[in-house]
Amino acid sequence: MASYTTRERVEAFIKREMSENEIILFDVYLSAVQKYIDSKIGGSFGSVNESVKYYDGGKSIIDIDKVYDVSAVKELDSEGNVIYEFDIEEELRVRPLNDSVKNWIGKRYGCFSKGIGNIGVWGKFSLGDVPEDIKYISSMMVGSLIIEGYNGKMVSESIEGYSRNFAVSLDKGELSSKREIIDGILLKYMENEAPLI
Repeated sequence: MASYTTRERVEAFIKREMSENEIILFDVYLSAVQKYIDSKIGGSFGSVNESVKYYDGGKSIIDIDKVYDVSAVKELDSEGNVIYEFDIEEELRVRPLNDSVKNWIGKRYGCFSKGIGNIGVWGKFSLGDVPEDIKYISSMMVGSLIIEGYNGKMVSESIEGYSRNFAVSLDKGELSSKREIIDGILLKYMENEAPLI
């Protein structure tokens, strides 16, 4: 998985160098931010190797995981053997048409053969390179989490020698003031639904 931001970008956002403790927490914050972004947009960015994913047939349109390079679509039998390889240009529609990232395939005529996991799609299942706006909001989010910790926005309790810390809700701190910007940027990467037929 590609990194959505760097220490240098975060330091530019917070306008200072990170402390030793903040550097230790950087990877934790970055991992949390990347997982949050990936869950919101239904995919992840970064360079990946080609892989195959399997989908159920029986429809004319199949929703697929976000992919930026479909190299083959094949019909398989129950043993996983290839029965037929589709000509992508002639027999299928891989959409949305004007987006580099695709999330559905459709047969030009008829339906895919009915079956469970009988349609294999080979491709690079990623959203492509990390765009600048995703790098920006990742830097903003990680930087805001660092600022929260720096400002002591933690709640702690200690009972008979055992102590634990809790982070303050993101709805009340530094990050909540940036939620509109974050959601606005993420909105353009969210799911493009296949048309209903």
